[in-house]
Amino acid sequence: MNKFNLKNYPPKILMIIVCIIIAVNFFAKTLWEKYFQHDKDSVIEQCLIIVTSYGIVISALTIINKYVMWNWLLRLLRLADINGEYSGKMISSYQNESNANIELYCKFHILQNLNGFLVTGEFYNDGGYKNKSSTFISSSEELTKLEDGKFQIHYFYNNIGQQLNKSHEKYFLNNHSGVSVMVFNPINRTIEGYYFNHERTSYGTIALVPIYLT
Repeated sequence: MNKFNLKNYPPKILMIIVCIIIAVNFFAKTLWEKYFQHDKDSVIEQCLIIVTSYGIVISALTIINKYVMWNWLLRLLRLADINGEYSGKMISSYQNESNANIELYCKFHILQNLNGFLVTGEFYNDGGYKNKSSTFISSSEELTKLEDGKFQIHYFYNNIGQQLNKSHEKYFLNNHSGVSVMVFNPINRTIEGYYFNHERTSYGTIALVPIYLT
């Protein structure tokens, strides 16, 4: 999300960006001719003006993407504001000694800008969020609007188990990677979905609510 890209920009917005670059290029060319009194620019000068115009527009978009979270801009890109902190419970297919599915409490932190988002989080053995069992960080994140108005959150993750946690050896909480697919409801800001991974051949469900609702 820190690198500028145009993957979230629909074709209409891309056309507007192109028009802005053309307008900035025309303005820069006019100033160049006015102050340097060139009737005809050389190829090098024309290329310099074009590159400068492109750099100005992209720099402005980069600043907006990094520091601005205007809801109307997100709506323009058909995206939801998922930025925030969430808590909830994860139920794994992995079973404990009583043949019951393992349940862990979790906290998710979603950092979003117009360029994308990043998901990090922690899993705990207790509802007091003191006995941490593992942490994770996302990669290759995608946010897609569904037909019912909700949004699908999809990302790969890398999970790091806490070596000192008593559950590490008990349930083989080794480091692993996997995929998470969840759905964000913009009305109540809840997130529900599932995950699965290859190294531990396990899967499970995740249900989250905004922390201010807990």
